[in-house]
Amino acid sequence: MLTAFKALIARPGTRGELLFELHDAGLLGAVVPEFGRVTAHHQHDLYHVYTVDVHTLFALRRLYALRAGDLGAQEPEFSREMHELKDALPLYLGMLLHDAGKGLGGNHSEKGRDLMVTLGERLGLTPRQREVAEFLVLEHLSMSHTAQRRDLSDPALIADFARRVGDVEKLTCLYLLTWADISSVGPRMWTAWKGQLLRELFDKTRAHLLGSAPTEGPFVRERFRAKWVRVAGEARPQERAPPARAQPLRKGLLSSGPRLSGTGNTLKTSTLFPFFFLFFFG
Repeated sequence: MLTAFKALIARPGTRGELLFELHDAGLLGAVVPEFGRVTAHHQHDLYHVYTVDVHTLFALRRLYALRAGDLGAQEPEFSREMHELKDALPLYLGMLLHDAGKGLGGNHSEKGRDLMVTLGERLGLTPRQREVAEFLVLEHLSMSHTAQRRDLSDPALIADFARRVGDVEKLTCLYLLTWADISSVGPRMWTAWKGQLLRELFDKTRAHLLGSAPTEGPFVRERFRAKWVRVAGEARPQERAPPARAQPLRKGLLSSGPRLSGTGNTLKTSTLFPFFFLFFFG
């Protein structure tokens, strides 16, 4: 039974068509009780729309879609990385158990890693397959947290993250898992902004692991421009003619617009955009 399960989950060309049927019939949980324990487990937060089991199967099917080439047009970078991955089984298993530790108390990533240890032994995985799968479950939140909450221009941060990851294969698997995880939390949870941050962290960490210089790119400027569009709803700075020079602040400049709390002055946000532009791009 375990041999058949391992062959099924790693079958070339599969799109995971039978996953939900097997799960609904109780067979998936019977073969992999580590996963079966989170059936219908609700997640009480503002982000997760689905129960743990449904979210996990959606995420796993996204990985299958990448591997099958179904998302080449929509996600060319992730598709390329997935096609170049030599052994996808540890990624699939890591995805299957990435949230399996929820409800056990304590750190669910650590609890899930322990479950992955047990499953890896039972499936007879190779030492390397077990290493990668266990790493993915333990670290499945680390890439998104680092990319979205830390300063990616700091070389020390990149070096620390590279040491945490260890090698390019594990980095690539974590990158793919993070995309599938975020994309399957709920509608519109994956954004171009998150994708850009993850790609920057991925590129810089891979370059560090390979001992090469990262590909030069206007990471900081692009992040600012993307945020400009998202927050201000205006054309990107490079699409607008910059002011010839900054004008000195005049009396009356702060005379209209939303009132600043606790002051007698008001601030008209659009008036100050040219000054932010000069500060970042002048």
